[in-house]
Amino acid sequence: MKRGFILLTVLTLAATLLAGCAPYEAPSLTPEETTPSPTTQPPIPGPSTGTIKVLVTDAPGDVSEVNVTVSEVEVHKAGGDGESGKWITLDIANKGQPFNLLALQDGLTMLLAEGNEVEPGKYTQLRMTVFNVIVKTDDGPEDGYQAIVPSDKLKFVRPFNLEAGETITLIADFDAAKSVIFPGGKKGNVKKVIFKPVVKLSIQKEGKPEVASLTLEPEEALNALPDDNEHELTVTLLDQKGEPMPEKDISLAITGVGNFKDMEEPYMVTTGEDGTATFTISSDEAGESIITATFEDDGNTLIGTATKEWYYPEVSELELEPESAVNQLPGDTTETFTVTVTDQNGIGMPDQVVSISTDFGTLSDTSVTTGSDGTATFTISSSDGGTATITAQLGDLSDTATKEWITD
Repeated sequence: MKRGFILLTVLTLAATLLAGCAPYEAPSLTPEETTPSPTTQPPIPGPSTGTIKVLVTDAPGDVSEVNVTVSEVEVHKAGGDGESGKWITLDIANKGQPFNLLALQDGLTMLLAEGNEVEPGKYTQLRMTVFNVIVKTDDGPEDGYQAIVPSDKLKFVRPFNLEAGETITLIADFDAAKSVIFPGGKKGNVKKVIFKPVVKLSIQKEGKPEVASLTLEPEEALNALPDDNEHELTVTLLDQKGEPMPEKDISLAITGVGNFKDMEEPYMVTTGEDGTATFTISSDEAGESIITATFEDDGNTLIGTATKEWYYPEVSELELEPESAVNQLPGDTTETFTVTVTDQNGIGMPDQVVSISTDFGTLSDTSVTTGSDGTATFTISSSDGGTATITAQLGDLSDTATKEWITD
């Protein structure tokens, strides 16, 4: 059965993300054989640099190890408009360290090389400089055989065009049965091993990412004036894969009360690497703010809205808890109660002085002041059996609770 390893070359424009995949399959070829160039599409305006990654996977099946050391990986960019072509060198991962092709089977891959700021345009070749190849067999010497590479430059010719915002994947599928050669056979004393790759190269294209969703959060919020007169909102842009879209301008608008803080017209924010941008609105006036975030690009329009209510709080409700409690004497003499004061939106009101009274037992306080969450606590105690009616009073608002001490 034929087995091989796959060299996967990924070219990704750094400022964009990916979507869609259209494979192109090429016939088998040996290094330096060429095939017709795919149709070149005009470049799409957009990012000016990209990233190239080279991955390797799978391996020969009738040897125990094929340890390859690659010292250089390059891609060739064709010239044009008076410019000459050039080789772009990628950074080798774990440079100087061999990798065993046989260990990369069953879909496992390993990063071989990577390069940043790769220019879009027409590329014609992938070239690898092989520094060393050691082939091991089950019945061979422990150190393996030093393989001969007829040319230390492995050149794979396949023209392709990289457009802005596009990802091109080059898959080099090595035919292992033909790539590792034993001229005198593997039985007995092996005199020579040759590493001469036979490759089938295919191309996959992935469309450029597009902004697919815009969210503005929080969608709703309440702010109590006069102290809470500012609020921060976050707008997020994601592509069709749910990945962040950086460096995108978003227009902002506000109707009703309130203003954008520390911003001048035209009101606009730009997303960062995580696809988000934050801004702050403020108001000293009670009322409603409706905030709109709009993204527009090549006819693609996305809009997010959020509503903000500013209000001056007023005492609306007073609650005393628990409503009732029973304590067993003689040990359980004391009970803790909590009073809560909330405004018209159900939000706790601080600094409210609540009077406490009872017709039985002893109170820890005759008045309490609510904290930042609108609550305050007090205790009532008795060593004698009986029932207390406890009253909490704040202005025209009041609430009661009952407390019983039993001796049986």
